[in-house]
Amino acid sequence: MRFGKTDEGNPPNKRTGSLRGPVKAVLLVLCGVVLALYAAVSPAALPARGGGAELPAADGETALPESSEEPYRVSCLFHNSDSHRLRTWNGDSVSQEISERFGVELEPVNSGIQYKSTVKLLVASDSLPDILELQRDHVFSWLVRERKLWNLGPSIQKYGGYAAMAGKDTLELSRYNGSIYTLLNQSSTSPDGSGGWVINEEIYREMGSPPLRTLEDLEKYLSGLRGTMPGLSGGDFVHLQLDAAFDYSQLYVSFGGGRVPEYCEMNVWLDPETDRFDFIGRDPAFRETMLFLRRLYQQAALSPGCFLEQGEQVYETLATGRFAVVCSADVTGSILDALTEWGGEGSAQGYRVIEPLWANSQVEGPVWSSGYSPMGKTEIAVSAGAADPERIYRMLDWLASPEGQALLEFGPQGLYWEELDDGGMPVFNRAWYAAAPEEREEKGLSAWNIVKNLDFVNRARLAGNAQLPEARKDRKTVWKAEVLDRHSCDISRLQNISPTCDGLENTAKILCGQLVESYLPRIVGAKEESEALYYLTELNHQVDQAGFQFVLSHYNWQYANSSGESGIGEERE
Repeated sequence: MRFGKTDEGNPPNKRTGSLRGPVKAVLLVLCGVVLALYAAVSPAALPARGGGAELPAADGETALPESSEEPYRVSCLFHNSDSHRLRTWNGDSVSQEISERFGVELEPVNSGIQYKSTVKLLVASDSLPDILELQRDHVFSWLVRERKLWNLGPSIQKYGGYAAMAGKDTLELSRYNGSIYTLLNQSSTSPDGSGGWVINEEIYREMGSPPLRTLEDLEKYLSGLRGTMPGLSGGDFVHLQLDAAFDYSQLYVSFGGGRVPEYCEMNVWLDPETDRFDFIGRDPAFRETMLFLRRLYQQAALSPGCFLEQGEQVYETLATGRFAVVCSADVTGSILDALTEWGGEGSAQGYRVIEPLWANSQVEGPVWSSGYSPMGKTEIAVSAGAADPERIYRMLDWLASPEGQALLEFGPQGLYWEELDDGGMPVFNRAWYAAAPEEREEKGLSAWNIVKNLDFVNRARLAGNAQLPEARKDRKTVWKAEVLDRHSCDISRLQNISPTCDGLENTAKILCGQLVESYLPRIVGAKEESEALYYLTELNHQVDQAGFQFVLSHYNWQYANSSGESGIGEERE
């Protein structure tokens, strides 16, 4: 079914006008006198106009072609969209195909890094976007409580495309207080790596390609850069580039075998001896991470503004090749996008993804560079205030189907693929094998996939990539499968256990997060190690005073009871 029809059929048109074409001519000949008396045609009598299949013809009649209609503009707010570098709608073949099929135009709203503040500001001004990307946190629960989100449950059952992709278990996990308000932005039931390390291959070769297996190796390598290539010191060059908002997660997991990057965002760690959460500042791995970063900061190996850098600043550094090593929890996103802009695809053009680094040979347990979950990390909601939320959902439901995923990831049918095989995978054509990776990137592939089925996408990409000649392989797909996915940990039990209300737990969580942000520059910027340890001790004390025990109680209760039987992230009684 094409967009624009109601469940009962075509709605009455609300515009006035006369019938056109050969049907009109016949009617004028047969009923001239009647039409002369009733020249003003009732709007309710006219056929509907707008996106949809051609109008069905009565027996013996020729079908009327559908008429054009102003596109339905749908505003969208995506999380941290400043680093996503959204494309212009209708600027590529994928969005053009969606517009032609559904009669919609997406209008992204740039949130910057103050996403939660942006959401609340838009709600207060009664201008909430039609589509929102959310985390299952207090902002989400507040929107549900204020009835700002549309209940998707009935439509999910009605149309079935998204339900078939997500599966029954995931749908049950998506429930919040009995209802489903969101679709998964990305979901995967198999390892899906995103975090890791990338080196500037040109500089690495000039340095003699030394071993880079541990953080001790990294410190020697960066120190050697200053001695061997002094021209790279100072100025705008960054020896170790951290991602925006001082993302230290990749170093933290290197010091703590078995830990995951998500602990850094939650400001907690799961003590393996007690199986209970505690404040991350009391984790020995956090202590060692901060002391390591302090040494690098004193050696000018980090950017002077690393504590305040935003996504655009990091992107600019990488897109101009002014780095030696970069680590991030989101290598497969904006990091590789920026590097592609700088040096094209693959190690021959100047960069390479490497195995995650251990702190030293004494660290026990695996190094997990990223976590994955069937629930993904963010979710897509439809505003209850949208002009036509059902119409928006019909588009999203189709985009979640195999046909929709093939369009979003590999372009319109006929461009790079001809049909879907019996397993629902695209059958690639000669154009796919002949196209260079950067050419496929220019077509807008993946840019608009906000309901991504990672299991489908990864299988299809691996199959298509395997048949390409080496020079045309998508290096991101290769690195993801060979490196990043192997160091990805299932974090299903950690998903959506954060406080989801504006109560005491969430207030304490926000306050403690602000304390951590304010103390990190003091700890890392300390002149002496003893001074850094003093600030770390003071941080632990301040967090206790701010009531972080309420947050820990919430985390531990949710973690112990996150069976998923009634949905993750629901508010406690």
